[in-house]
Amino acid sequence: MGINHQIENVNLRFSAASLAGPFYLNGELTTAEMDILAESIVIEFGSHSNVRARGDLKTNGLVVRFSMTSAEEDKGLSHWAGEVKVSGDEDVDWSYSQLTWMQVLFGLTKGESDSIQGTSKFLLQDGMLSLTDANFRLGEIKGTGVISLERGGFQGQVDLGH
Repeated sequence: MGINHQIENVNLRFSAASLAGPFYLNGELTTAEMDILAESIVIEFGSHSNVRARGDLKTNGLVVRFSMTSAEEDKGLSHWAGEVKVSGDEDVDWSYSQLTWMQVLFGLTKGESDSIQGTSKFLLQDGMLSLTDANFRLGEIKGTGVISLERGGFQGQVDLGH
């Protein structure tokens, strides 16, 4: 039981000034046939075995900037809480990007990396990912939402606007 992920072609650089941290991670890997570039990932250990992490992940013309903190609850269960921001990668030439289908579907024009934006707070706990205070823009489509994802499916509400 559980979730399995295969990670391939790993080329990561891991460094720290001391064993106490903070720890820095940069590099590339492939998972689910998707190339991911990890940039400026910082991992710190806090009090009560809590872990803080922040950084950028780039894949398929998108940048995912995140910050998150782990916490352990009374019963030994842990959770991750944080914020995530998704945007178009300014370094990608959209005329050759893998996002061509998004350009057509959402009315994006070539070179408009700022036409894809999203922010959300999140909580990952006991196999469920909850996105709250979500705001997004895909070309001309804008919206807000609250979404919960778990192994058996998802539920939520998305409100579209202009």
